[in-house]
Amino acid sequence: LKIFGGLNADYGMFPWQVAIRKVIYRTKTRKIDAQHCGGIVLSRFWILSAAHCFDDEVKSDLIIRVGDLNNKEPDSDEEEFEVEEIFMHEGYDTKTYDNDIALIKITPKDGRGIMAGMYVQPACLPSDNTPYTEDLDCYISGWGATSLGSPNKLKYAEVPIIDRNICRNVYKRLTPSMFCAGYLKGGIDSCQGDSGGPLVCKVGGKYTVLGVTSWGRGCGDPNSPGVYTVVKSHLQWIQDKLQT
Repeated sequence: LKIFGGLNADYGMFPWQVAIRKVIYRTKTRKIDAQHCGGIVLSRFWILSAAHCFDDEVKSDLIIRVGDLNNKEPDSDEEEFEVEEIFMHEGYDTKTYDNDIALIKITPKDGRGIMAGMYVQPACLPSDNTPYTEDLDCYISGWGATSLGSPNKLKYAEVPIIDRNICRNVYKRLTPSMFCAGYLKGGIDSCQGDSGGPLVCKVGGKYTVLGVTSWGRGCGDPNSPGVYTVVKSHLQWIQDKLQT
């Protein structure tokens, strides 16, 4: 999805942001890849994303890029990794997008994983008692579709979490693993290409990844806020996979 109605991010503003690229064309000598989904750096070898990003994908066609700001030219701390393994949530439903969460283990490069620095940092995970309330300052980010087509630069937008009951009126198929964020009047939203990317909120002074961009109706349409996977519902699943 793209951030519709968003602002240009500065380098290092969202250091946990991952660009998941997909090879769309190969010859013997070169390959061309395009923005496929977003992701979130959790540790040196692990990336959090949405399960629906990997429905029919072959891991050899995917490239994990960290430290990216402008996706048309290299940035100082940009680095690419191959995918070693994709773990989609066992309860993920391809029709309803219930439990739309996945973890990617990257292949080490020269024996190492992602290097943290000024422009690349893991996101903080929530705890079981992290609140999901409307008063939090929350942000979405990605290279998805904007009102003017595809942006080269990472975009972001501030979005409030929407009360569960209000959201259920808009989307009848909302499950407990989902929450809504955005504006009922429309105009600012996640959009195609942002899927799997982060919704982070400031909790106790720390930016914490509360949501993974999952689905929505249209982009920035009225009464069609973005829907995000509740990260704190899947903490045990995440911890179990990170042990593998």
